[in-house]
Order: sequence, then C-alpha cells, then structure tokens
Amino acid sequence: MSIPMTEMSHLGGDHHGASSSPSSNNSGPISYAQTDQMVRDPNELDTKRNFGNQFNALFRKSSTYQWRQYKTNACQISMPLLLVSSSSIIIDQVAHKHFHSYLSFLDYFIVDNYIGDMQGTKIPAILNPNATMPSIYDTNSTIAGDCLKYLPSVYAKDLYYINELKSNTTNEIAKLIPSYVNSQQMVVPLIFSEYILGDFAQYCSDTPSFVYPMGIVEGPATYDEFKTQIFDKWKTQTVNGAYNFGTVDNNKLEVTLMYNRSISYGKDLGLFYTLVTRSYRLITGNNITQFIFDGVKDFPTKKTTIGFDLISLIGPTLYIFIFQLILPVVLRIILYEKENKLREIMKMMGLEMKTYWLVTYIFSYSIYLFAMLLVWLLGAIFRFRYFTMNSPLAIFFLIFLWGHLLVSFAFFASVFFTKTDTGTVVGYIWVFGTGILASNVINNILANTSTPASSIFVISLFPPFSLFRGLKILATSVTFGENGLKAADIVSSGMADVYGFFIIESIIFLILALYLEEVLPSDYGVKRHPLFFLKPSYWRGDKVVVAPIDLNPTMEGEPADVAEERRRVMETKELLALEVLDLNKVYPAQGGAKRKVAVKALALGVDQGICFGFLGPNGAGKSTTISCVSGLFPPTNGTAKVFGMDIRNDIDRIHMVMGVCPQDNVLWDDLTGEEHLLFYGRIKNMKGKQLSNAVYEGLKQVNLHEETGKRSVAYSGGMRRRLSVACSLMGNPKIVLLDEPSTGLDPASRKQLWDIINAYKRKCAMLLTTHAMEEADALCDRLGLFVGGQLKCIGSSSELKSRFGKGYKVMMTVEHGYETEAQKFLFQQIPQANLLNALAGTFNYEVPRNSVELSTLFSEFEQNKERLHITDWGISNSTLEEVFIKITMGRQNERGEYIMDDKPVDLSHITNA
Repeated sequence: MSIPMTEMSHLGGDHHGASSSPSSNNSGPISYAQTDQMVRDPNELDTKRNFGNQFNALFRKSSTYQWRQYKTNACQISMPLLLVSSSSIIIDQVAHKHFHSYLSFLDYFIVDNYIGDMQGTKIPAILNPNATMPSIYDTNSTIAGDCLKYLPSVYAKDLYYINELKSNTTNEIAKLIPSYVNSQQMVVPLIFSEYILGDFAQYCSDTPSFVYPMGIVEGPATYDEFKTQIFDKWKTQTVNGAYNFGTVDNNKLEVTLMYNRSISYGKDLGLFYTLVTRSYRLITGNNITQFIFDGVKDFPTKKTTIGFDLISLIGPTLYIFIFQLILPVVLRIILYEKENKLREIMKMMGLEMKTYWLVTYIFSYSIYLFAMLLVWLLGAIFRFRYFTMNSPLAIFFLIFLWGHLLVSFAFFASVFFTKTDTGTVVGYIWVFGTGILASNVINNILANTSTPASSIFVISLFPPFSLFRGLKILATSVTFGENGLKAADIVSSGMADVYGFFIIESIIFLILALYLEEVLPSDYGVKRHPLFFLKPSYWRGDKVVVAPIDLNPTMEGEPADVAEERRRVMETKELLALEVLDLNKVYPAQGGAKRKVAVKALALGVDQGICFGFLGPNGAGKSTTISCVSGLFPPTNGTAKVFGMDIRNDIDRIHMVMGVCPQDNVLWDDLTGEEHLLFYGRIKNMKGKQLSNAVYEGLKQVNLHEETGKRSVAYSGGMRRRLSVACSLMGNPKIVLLDEPSTGLDPASRKQLWDIINAYKRKCAMLLTTHAMEEADALCDRLGLFVGGQLKCIGSSSELKSRFGKGYKVMMTVEHGYETEAQKFLFQQIPQANLLNALAGTFNYEVPRNSVELSTLFSEFEQNKERLHITDWGISNSTLEEVFIKITMGRQNERGEYIMDDKPVDLSHITNA
C-alpha cells in the first residue's frame, strides 16, 4: 500500500506541527496566530533608525564596492590626467626636445611647422632701431567723396569728446578745441576703444584698407593715470590707441599719438595721424603746410628668448573638459542603483534616504577631488604657469567649490533618467557640448569689454560657463608675461564672483534634486505632494496625519469565505501582523493599453507567526500587493497596516521591522554574500558579535557559508536566490514578504529553503507568493487565491481541497491478467467510482468523498490484495493544483460545477501528479 504523507496529512493532524484548528474565543473572531512572542502594541517594536549605524553600513558597503571597481575608477580618473599629460608632452617637445618617443608624427609635424623654433622664440638684439612708416598715413592729400564727408564730421565729434556733445557741427567743435585744451593747461588724452564692425564701415580710395568707426571714451585726467590705463592694463583692455594733445592754436598743433601694439602692431598708426591732422585743418580752417612725422621707432632691445606656454594660452579650452569629466561618472554611480532597484530595496529594508544621499555625495565628491588634485599635482610637476604662477588659494577654491556644484548638478540631472547607459551618454554629450560652446562662443563674449554685466550674470547661471569664466581669469593672469593671480586680487579680478556662483548654484541644484526625487513621478517609490514643504508639520517633523479608512463591511459578489475574512479583519481585537484594508491599485492607460485594475478592494488579515500564501495566475495582482505593502508602489485607494502602523504615514517605521525578498534578485555584483548580510544587518541596528553570528547563521542556513569570498556576480541563479532570501531574514524582521522565493532552485535547495522558512515563520509573519502548489502545501498555514485582482477564496490547504475538490483519488496497480477481477472488486466496494485513466495495469479512479468509509476500504484492500494480485494501491486527497485550476478557470454554479463561457468545465483529466 502507498499513502503519500503530504496528501493524507489531514487525516492525522497538521503537518506543519501547529494546531489543526485556529484558536478562538466566545467574544471575538477567529485568530490564526501561532507564535509565543505576540506583539500587543506597535510601541513594543524597535522601529527607530540609528543614523550612525546606517551611515556606517552604507559607507562600508560603498567603500568596498568602489574598491572593487578599481579598474573602472582608474580609467575614469586617468582621463583628465591623460589630457594634461598629452599637453605637457607637446609643450616639453616644443621647449626642450624631450619625450620624442611619445609624439606621433602628426603632433611633431604641427609643432615643427606651426609653432616654430624648437628651442623657443628668439628675439635678436636691436641696439639702433630704425624708424618705419606705417602703411596707412597721408598728410596733405584731399579725401574725396563720402570719405571726405565722413571723417571730419564723425571723427571730429568723437575726437574732441567732452562729456556728451549734443551737436556735431564744426563751428561748435572749433570753439571747444582751444578753450578746453588751452584753458586746462593739462594733458587730456582721449582713448580709442576696439573696432566696432557695422554698417558704418567706409572705404577710402586713397587708403589701402577699410576704415571702421571707433568709439571714443573719455580718458583719465593725468598722464600718469593715462599710462596706467594704456600700458599697465593693455593685456586686459582692448584699447587701440590715444591722442595726447600738447599745444593747439591757429598756427601750431602739437599731438602725441599712442597705440596698442598688441592689437594693431602699428598698422593703424597712420590712420590715427591722418584723422587728427585733417580734422584739425577742416575744423580750424588753418592750412598748415608742414607736418613732421618721423614714423614708428622701437626702443633698443637686447637679445631675449620668449618661453611658450601653450597650456596657459589654451587653458580654459582644455580645462573646461577636464573639470567636467567626472560628471558622467557620478551619474553612472547614482543611476546604477536606481535602475537596478538597489536604492528601493535598501529603503524597504530600513535605510533612511538622507543617509543614502549623504554617503553617495561623499563618495562622488571624493572621486572628483582625488582626480582634480592629481591634475593639479601633474600640472605643477610639468611647471605649467597655470598652476605655478596663480595663487594656490585661488586654484584650491576653484577646484573645491566647483566639485560641489558638479556633484549637485549630477544629482539634479539623475532625476530625469532611469537607464544608466542613457544617463552616462547624455552626460558625456553635455561635457563636450558645453565645452565646445564655451570655447567658441562664451569665450568671445567674456573677452569683449563692452559686454554688459547683465549678460555676464546670465552666462554665469549655467554651471559650465561659470566654470569657464573662472578658468579664463586664471589663464589671463599668466599669459603675456603676467605674474599670475594673487590672493589679494581674487575679489578685484572677478574670481570671488565665480566662487559665489558656485556656492549658490550648488545649494540650489542640491535642493532641486532632493525635492524632485520626492515629488517627481517615477517607476518606483511613494511620492509626496508637490507642496508638501508648505505644511508646518513637515518642518516640525510631526507625524503625517491621514484620514482613517473604514473597511467596507460587504462587497457585492464576494464569496462567503472572503466576506468572512473581511468581517474578521473588521472585528478582531488582536494586533494583526498585516491588515489590508480595501486596497486598490489601478495602473492608468499607457501606450494604447487599457486601464489596468491590478488589485481590487482587497481585505485581508495575516496573523503573527503564520505564513500566508498568495496563489494565482500571472498578472493576478500578487506581486503588486506585496509592492504596495512594502512601499514600492503607492496604493490608488485603501491602505494596509503592519502591526497597526499605516503604510501611508508610517512606512519608515514599518521598514525597520520588515524584510523583503523581491521577485528579482536585487544584489550588488561586486559584493560577496557575507558583505550583503553585513550591510543589511547593520541597517537593522545589529553590531558586534550579534551581527557576525547572524551573518554566519544566515549563510549557513542557505548553504552559502563556504562561498564567503565569492562575489554575487559569480553565483549561480539558485545561489543568488538563496542569498536574496537570507538578506530578507537579516535583522530579525517581524514581517517578511517573499515573492516567489524558490524560483530557480533545484529540489535539494528548495527543500532546504522550505525548512528555513518553516523554522523562521514562528518568529514572524510571512506573506509568500508562489506558483508551486507543492510549496504552498509545505509552507503556508493559510492560502488566498487571487484572480483578476480579487481574492476568490481563502483558507488552509486542507480546507480548500475539501471545499473545492470532488473527493478522493484511488490508485491501484494489478499484475497482468488480473485486471478485470480487480476492477470488479473495486466497483463492488465503491459503486460511484469513476475511472479516470488506465495504463500498463495501473488504474486511477475518482471517488466521491461521501461514498466511502476509509477504514472499511483500507481493511478490504489489505485482505484481498494478494488474492487479486494487487501490487500497489493508494488513496489521496484532491490536489491543491486541481483547486487552483478550478478557481482560475471559471466560476461555480449551483451544482458545484465550474463555468467558463457559460458552459461547465470538464476537469476529469486533472490527476494527482
């Protein structure tokens, strides 16, 4: 005789080792609790999160993970260093013929042919320079046509600019020349500003070049001030030249012409000379016949060698890329954990998000700072004037403050991406796009001294352009022989303004990032109302008050057992581990798909110390229910309570007593199993020997204690699944959510996992989903069958099989030749038996439950099996699989038949496996 124990267990008691019937009393509803450590009040639970423990846990995890990523980090950090090193190689090749082996032929060709002398730019000694005449100058010829009309009027007005002339007539100007100059008896230099290209350009037939109108600004009052403005600041001011008048009368014009050689190289000197002499003749009417112009003559010079510092010249163009290259790296760090749901699983296991953002900020900034300090060091080693001449304080503040802005901006940008690869690619596009734009557009705007301050302000609002502004200030301070930016000049140079923009924008972008993370809709997480920060309770730290949800006493069309469960939840006085109160989850229509009702008015109670099993077909709403309870998704309506704590306002406290094993394995590839358990144990406030013992026991229970040095990426699918279960049990949670925990496990591992769950569930409550009916039979004290987002039936396994099964299954195996006699014997004992199938002497029958007395049938088989040559026989219940198929395929009519498409469904083919 063969009697499968798992099928006959209802005959001899509860196979889980608990009482076969739920406890109850005369004054209250049924309780299914099976634990000796009942929680009577939520305040008994340790739900307080310890910042120090969580910071320690996350910092250790992140340190280990980043250390394991040393190859990736080395490549990311070496990119800025590579750019600096390449530049230094080219410069040293130019200056000292070093590093020949490092230069490509193209680099050598460019350097050799366009930069020039391999030993530096030599200037020979000129002890007796000769005077040279500019190409554009004329003293006596008459300018005809438009040019004649143009020069006197326009340039005379501009030339003798006194405050602001209201008229440009020659008579008024003529009156001003002698009275103003002679009466003051002082030097009145009038400075030409840079060229202004426009529609006023005129071509004079007697000059070989265009003449552009020049704007005039009033010069300083003294010659010393004038020298400071023209000569000491010529590197930062685009001034072409100036007139310095000595004596002006009817017979004599004494004027000194000065010009900015760095801009015009003397080519405009003749033009300045022509303008002043012709204007004088036309205004005064004097016909001076002799003008003395010796030409342009330099001072005597000795032999010199000018060093060529390419890095100082192209500094902003180069460093705008280098200083931003860490942006995609930070984006990748954040988006990796976001895309793989690692951030959400940490949150569901109790991690406080402010701790997560703080540690992520520290590590992101550390990577940036380490890379930039290496760039600074390398630049100093190669003796770049950019780093050696400028004040270390100015450079440090630029690096230090820009890093905060960069990381804050990366946090802000990560809000708008869900895929790691997409965010990383866009990050690199941003780096190179803004770098090119800054070098080719913003550079010209900043170089123009006539650019309004408002435009500079708007430009500085964009982080890359604000950085470029600071880099340009440092570059200007070391080019053309300057001695670099000093600490005392930080304010006057404009660097202080750049630092101010860095600080303010860092704070703004960080606040925006944290705010948008709280309110912006995303794939996971419960979001706040956009105006949550306006509530005084938020700033006081008060608990959010939510309106209580009254469970509907009845629902139309609800089965009797489900309605009884609703009534039990409403009336129970005992603290349930989980109360689901009319939970609804509706997914809106998207991409042409219809609106999806995933969970509909679910009412359910899970008692302490039991394992409740969710059964149902794919898409029934099981995982969605777990996601809502765990805080991964917000419910559309209704709520759930965990030990009396509402998921709408107490989810942070709930996470500290909750363990979650999601449907997918959410693990860090570069962490070992031991490191995973250490991390989650520390989050749950475990430490010291308690933590180490819990980690060892957790690994041993899932048979991973001999794989402590192996990273999870090297685990098999079954090992990763076992590790996920072990993580969910760390920290002694009071409720554990297991979403298909045995998926992918071999039979031996599955049996071992069942033993772990059966041993642990007495310490907590469990909510488990599975598609394996054998697993549900072995683990679950109560079961609920979910179809189309609704609970269709609820009860223990034996109850459901008794309620929805057709009776018993009888199996009989007979020797060849005795089949007819054996079947005749069976029909004599059970006339209502229905033959399901027969194969090779084995017969399976379906027997109505009330048509046989088991003790009599046992006795008859034992007495006649030898006579009838029956080699094996057995009796079993209807299977849970049969119940599952019946419930999911259709509905029952008054005769107990299941209806689908208005026709009874034939389930006679369903047999016990």
